[in-house]
Amino acid sequence: MNRDLVIGLDASTSAAKAIAWDVRGVALAEGRSAIPMANPAPGRFEQDPEDWWSSAGAALRELTARIDARRVAGLAISNQRETFSAFLRDGVSLRPGMVWLDDRGRPQMKRFGETFGAQRLHEISGRPLDPEPCLHRILWMKENEPDLFSRAEMFAEVHAYLIFRLTGRWATSTASAGPMGLLDMRSFDWSDAILAAAGLPRAKLPELARPGDFLGETTPAAAIATGLPPGLPVFAGGGDGQCAGTGVAALRAGRAYVNLGTAAVAGAFGATYAFDRAFRTETAVSDRGYIYEISLRSGTFLIDWLVGETFGVERSLRGSALARLEEEAALCPIGAGGLVLAPYWQGCKSPHWDGDARGIIAGLTGSTRRAHLFRAAKQRGNFWYRAALGNRRYF
Repeated sequence: MNRDLVIGLDASTSAAKAIAWDVRGVALAEGRSAIPMANPAPGRFEQDPEDWWSSAGAALRELTARIDARRVAGLAISNQRETFSAFLRDGVSLRPGMVWLDDRGRPQMKRFGETFGAQRLHEISGRPLDPEPCLHRILWMKENEPDLFSRAEMFAEVHAYLIFRLTGRWATSTASAGPMGLLDMRSFDWSDAILAAAGLPRAKLPELARPGDFLGETTPAAAIATGLPPGLPVFAGGGDGQCAGTGVAALRAGRAYVNLGTAAVAGAFGATYAFDRAFRTETAVSDRGYIYEISLRSGTFLIDWLVGETFGVERSLRGSALARLEEEAALCPIGAGGLVLAPYWQGCKSPHWDGDARGIIAGLTGSTRRAHLFRAAKQRGNFWYRAALGNRRYF
């Protein structure tokens, strides 16, 4: 049997997607499965790690039912970033995973920035002081759930957890570990200085590998759960943002990418390490280099919120509702009837890094219709993009 296919598994915030590609880069088949998310309290967003695995398994089973899985040569993962949980060594999760949208670690972030030094943390990790990296929610857990923190044998993000479920090995890509806020971006290793200040032993973190490195083979149990053949090679992938840049050939000077998902993200590649408040720095999904990335947390998250919470459309009906709203908004003149929307429903990231920023809808009148609101929300991209391009010298 000619092993001429590879599988990309994208474990994003809202769904797991699995696609089989041939040697020409043509997508032959795919599978998809939703990942539920809970909002148990203001500012808190959680997912059950078991749902990361069950959704991945469902997407892979749907895919492998449409292809001859014996043709697959290997698999790699693209994952939602900054989402993690605490586990026992055998993979049992001790609490719901805290999603990257979760803000509960903001007080710990401020204190850590004061004691460790915000500038020092930025220089080491590539990330301005911001509640999104896992570091601050790990510190929250240490303060608020000390028993669970002590019992935890592994703190792992989505990539590491899925690799464990597939291969039995706790390992992750540096391009997935970087967003945790614990990586030294120059050495591509866990930062001893940050770990010591956080009181987090290195032994409680996954092994690190560079994107493309071999991590292991699918176990018999994983094969049953996914439809993949046992013994299939699994390779290190990376965060979904960097993978998006790789997929559109943005790993060269003068080219950038925009990725519209739950968050809106744009980035450009650079061969050397640089850090600046205009962007956050990520490890590229390649054999070298970095991605200088700007981000808005409320990408399609804002559209989904608007349709659900403001227009009252049930989730099962949102596909058809979005189609109607697109038609109505297309008839609405540019400018959305004077409506202005500042898209900071989840705070402001680049370039201001202000978690206290809040969303604003201004210019409402008695003539405002839902088409104006929808168009204003979609036009927010220009607002964000103009604000984020305050420093382009690295691009």
